Amino acid sequence: MVVIGQRIIAALERRVPEVLRGDLDTRRRSMMALGVAYTIAGFCVPLAGLIFVLVGHDDRLIGSINTLLTAGLALATGPLLRRAGLVWATSWLAALLFAGAVYALYMGGGVLSAFVQLFAVIAVLTTMIAGRNAGIVWAGLGVAAVLTIYLTGDTQELIGDLLRIRNPDLLAASTAITIIVVLTIFAVLSEATKRDAIVQIAAATRRLETLVQEEQRARDLASEAVAANAAKSAFLATMSHELRTPLNIILGYSELALEHLEARGDDDTAEDLRRVHDAGKHLLGLISDVLDLSRIEADRLELAHEAFDLDAMIREVRLGFLPLALRNEDELLSEVPPGLVVAGLDHTRVRQVLLNLVSNAIKFTRGGQVRITARRSDDERGVEIEVRDTGIGIPADKLAVIFLPFTQVDPTTTRRYEGSGLGLAISRRLCELMGGSLSVASTPGRGSSFTLRLPCS
Repeated sequence: MVVIGQRIIAALERRVPEVLRGDLDTRRRSMMALGVAYTIAGFCVPLAGLIFVLVGHDDRLIGSINTLLTAGLALATGPLLRRAGLVWATSWLAALLFAGAVYALYMGGGVLSAFVQLFAVIAVLTTMIAGRNAGIVWAGLGVAAVLTIYLTGDTQELIGDLLRIRNPDLLAASTAITIIVVLTIFAVLSEATKRDAIVQIAAATRRLETLVQEEQRARDLASEAVAANAAKSAFLATMSHELRTPLNIILGYSELALEHLEARGDDDTAEDLRRVHDAGKHLLGLISDVLDLSRIEADRLELAHEAFDLDAMIREVRLGFLPLALRNEDELLSEVPPGLVVAGLDHTRVRQVLLNLVSNAIKFTRGGQVRITARRSDDERGVEIEVRDTGIGIPADKLAVIFLPFTQVDPTTTRRYEGSGLGLAISRRLCELMGGSLSVASTPGRGSSFTLRLPCS
């Protein structure tokens, strides 16, 4: 029986329109509507034969034809479900049953007929398929129909004069059996569809529980990663002095030794020591960048709020980078209003950002132009500094990642341009800490433009 029930459910589900399968409850109700329609059609055929045998000659033909017509109309529920939806299909099915019940009551002995039970069947079916409100409406219509038939005719006269049934007891018993079987089949279908819905809901619940567990694990891992990153940042921020002090001592002694070797005229040894000194300076720069980023992440970076001459700072930066620009055959220009003084910003950090931007512009430009421009913002409440170059540019798909730590446009080990990938990340974070922003616009092959916007007090 279980296998048969599963096959019936599968067959009904295949006949449910695709648009009604998405919602579990709608699919279940559609399957019940189809099950009732097919059950009515299936029982109407033998019932037509029974009516033809039991009812008198004058009425058996029309009774059999009406019963067969009911079967055909019941089968129209499927096409109506596909075209008009569940509400119209349920209404059609209920109206068909209602019309059949009224006709059966009139032809089968009025309120004393076993067909009166059909109105209860209609109320139950519409309640389970279309909901409580539909069931109440059709129950009310059934009660009204029964009262109307009772008040407009003599039941005994209907039995004697109209039907001329040869064996009314057998017909009543057959009708009762039919109703019992129909309700039983419907109940079985309802229970089967409900079990199927429960099984699917349970499976969906298990999947949801699995997703919730995976999400929780992901949150735990993310929390651990955040904690580990905070611990790393706190450690590096604390180790700032311990890492820089020995390296500064090494650089100091190498400078003294270099001066001594140059004074003695030992150029070969001085050149070797100069490489050591340059490598030490490069390493100190890398350590400073890492420590700055760590202090920013650990929220241990303190900013000064001071007034300074931005024009003088930019002129100083330009003079410092001129030798490197000339080495790359670049033209390094600056446009700053004379005496442009800003207040409420950290002089050291603004200079650090400017050094990073100009250094990158010169590094990625050969035989071109690098221009530093500064001006008051349109609302006169801030300042804008732009570093524009005519270098190699940045692809559009890389603009979003260049500000990530340790990220470069060319991440391969064979890349042409050296660097740690920290300069832009630190620069943007410093701008944000000062209440400003750092943005970029670039065209590959035509250059890039970095714009620093900072508020001034």
